[in-house]
Amino acid sequence: MNTFLNYVLLFFVYSAIGWLGESIYCSVAAKKWINSGFLKGPICPIYGTGAVVMSVCLSPIKQAFDIKIFAAIAVFFAGMVICDIVEFITSVLMEKLFHARWWDYSGKKFNIQGRICLTHTIYWGIASVLFMYIADPVAFKILKYIPLTARNAILALILFVFAADLINAVRSAMDIRALSKKLQKLSDNIAAAAETVFLTVEEKYDELQFTVSKGTAKFGAWTKEVNSQLDETKDQLQSFMDSISSKARKKPGRIMRGFPYLETGLKNQVSLLEELMIELKNRITDEDDEMF
Repeated sequence: MNTFLNYVLLFFVYSAIGWLGESIYCSVAAKKWINSGFLKGPICPIYGTGAVVMSVCLSPIKQAFDIKIFAAIAVFFAGMVICDIVEFITSVLMEKLFHARWWDYSGKKFNIQGRICLTHTIYWGIASVLFMYIADPVAFKILKYIPLTARNAILALILFVFAADLINAVRSAMDIRALSKKLQKLSDNIAAAAETVFLTVEEKYDELQFTVSKGTAKFGAWTKEVNSQLDETKDQLQSFMDSISSKARKKPGRIMRGFPYLETGLKNQVSLLEELMIELKNRITDEDDEMF
């Protein structure tokens, strides 16, 4: 039981260390402070999960070799595989739960579905060696000097704060999930409408060639009606965009600031909708001009 509680406590310790490292890394790249991670507090659970998994799975590998250099090499490669599995599964689960991509390595070479990439895989291997030979042994030594009663009290306090933070973060993430689904549904509806309009325009154009020759061109009334419907749809889109602007444009929430790719992805969805509406409007106008 004590071993289990030790791992739970170390999960939070490693989560905090991972949060600090990633926040510094992201802040240097963005040239401003970024509180990285899913939660408000200084914790990135994925690092705590990875660290505990490494401690449990890599310890037997480390002890299986009498020669330290061979043990370190084995830990390096095994650590790469284990951490990649943890990162990949976490990415898939979060995308399934919240319908959003929280990180994406598509722009990096040798990536798999944008969820993991070779560069970060090497980082994980190096981190695994440092973790197993420095961080993990030191952490367990420190725990031995903390009385069991104090350990349990600290863990209880952390669990209480963590639970409250997690509930709040999940609630915010569900809002983002709903936003992403609404954007996708709106995009699908506009794309379907655009396809219908384009086909109808082509049919009307053929019909118009016949009717114009008889001096009975009535296509202007049709295009006027379609333009009116497009204006109405565009107004609805603009109203929707205004309603989400505080989340997707001007003042993104804590979660979106912690995951820059998530914020960028939602903004791109809005931009694509705008472009689609403009293209649809221009297509109708061009066809109208050609006919008259």
